[in-house]
Amino acid sequence: MSSIQDLKLRPNPIQKRSPGWRYGFKLYQNGQMKLNYVSGEINERYYVETPEFTQKIHDFFEKIFHAAKD
Repeated sequence: MSSIQDLKLRPNPIQKRSPGWRYGFKLYQNGQMKLNYVSGEINERYYVETPEFTQKIHDFFEKIFHAAKD
């Protein structure tokens, strides 16, 4: 999470959902939602995704899902 939260994202000037395949997740801490992410959208604001951000998200989930399998 800390490697993701420090990334700088550029707001999408259009601020509306774009077409295409979407995925998302929600992160909670002590029962309180801390982050609601849907591809290109964070907490109801739209951003231009960068390859660095996409890779960090991928790595984050690979780590979680591989740990859950072990």
